Amino acid sequence: MRVLIGTYSEPIVFGTDKLFSGNGKGLYDCVFDGEQLTVRHVMPMGNPSFMALDEERGMLYAVRENKTFAGTYGGGISEVMIGNGSVSMGSSFPTGGTDPCHVAIDPFRHWIAVANYGDGSVSFFALDDSGHMTGKREHFQHTGQSVDPVRQSAAHAHQVIFDRHGYAWVTDLGCDMVMPYAVFRDHIAPCPEKNVQVVPGSGPRAGVFSSDGRHFYLIQELGSCVTHFRIGDDQTMMLAESVSTLPDGSIVGNTAADIQLAKDGTHLYASNRGHDSVCVYHVDGNGCLKTVEIVPCHGRTPRHMALSPDGRWLLVGHQNSDSIAVFHVLADGRLAWDRNLPFPTPVCIRFVNNM
Repeated sequence: MRVLIGTYSEPIVFGTDKLFSGNGKGLYDCVFDGEQLTVRHVMPMGNPSFMALDEERGMLYAVRENKTFAGTYGGGISEVMIGNGSVSMGSSFPTGGTDPCHVAIDPFRHWIAVANYGDGSVSFFALDDSGHMTGKREHFQHTGQSVDPVRQSAAHAHQVIFDRHGYAWVTDLGCDMVMPYAVFRDHIAPCPEKNVQVVPGSGPRAGVFSSDGRHFYLIQELGSCVTHFRIGDDQTMMLAESVSTLPDGSIVGNTAADIQLAKDGTHLYASNRGHDSVCVYHVDGNGCLKTVEIVPCHGRTPRHMALSPDGRWLLVGHQNSDSIAVFHVLADGRLAWDRNLPFPTPVCIRFVNNM
């Protein structure tokens, strides 16, 4: 199985105001055989900390998480053409906002969207019919704050999640809000009347829709919980429940990070940084969550996770201990740790289905 892995390769100041220097060299093109991860090629890049993949067009989009890019304010976004066993650099553009940390592809493949964490903005880049960025950019600046004086003194857009009904939902950790944008063929429009406010201090980070689009699962970084919303016919989000990512009584300092939904929709996985674990939930027929287990990930700071296309493996990247944990996904959705593989500062993992 082909795996593309983004790393921190340049020093960066995180939202906690701590300077972090990664050990990676850029974008890694690898093969995973269930036991080992073999690096085939390394493309030097500055902090490709998140990637979105369009396999049909053979395109990868990688953010360049920094304060400046090519002498311009804000970070960058780069195209990478991926073939069978090859990678080559395409066009790059400044995002117009600092520390871009997430990129997503509109399901109709007309736009890619970038969340700029540092200054709390979101950028949409138009694509041509081949998947190349045209240079047209629509940029929106969030404003606001919430109760945490360190992490929420200003807006911090963290992720963009497209739905099947023409909306892009942007999580804003600093504002404690999920903000939707209407996505049209030729322009993007904010929809503030549909904004979703979460519990103050929760810090929404990332989310995923169920395959039928009727449920949305939001991982809250500061609150260390997964919040489940039901989606109405008018695409409004209605709070259903919120379930902790931590064991009862846990007092360890923790921030939740990533969320992954199994292809069949029966299990959800969430990572904890600090507790350094992965929480496994069962998803029932009504979309509700029940904690099945919380397993140690055998490394520090599990930043991002990826389920293999066949559903047999979960790879977990340990940002602060330079390794990737390999878990077997059992028939009942539980996880069995197999091994850790050494890898320099993995922060984004993408399986490639057909190349």
